[in-house]
Amino acid sequence: MEVSVPPKIQVFSLGIPATGTPKERRRYRVKWRVDGRDKTRSVKTKVQAERLRSQLQVAADSGAKFGVESGLPES
Repeated sequence: MEVSVPPKIQVFSLGIPATGTPKERRRYRVKWRVDGRDKTRSVKTKVQAERLRSQLQVAADSGAKFGVESGLPES
């Protein structure tokens, strides 16, 4: 009988744009890891980045399945 092990999920803090970056070029990065593979998504505003980070954390805490290739929750 084969036992399925859920992927290990780690969500990291937000990556903040470098000081002096023009406002129209600023990007906030969200980093997380699924089964040892680092994933990154950049968004335009800090609010969007915090929302994505929060959604990833809630999905990881609730035991949602994550796609190993995409790194995103399947739901």
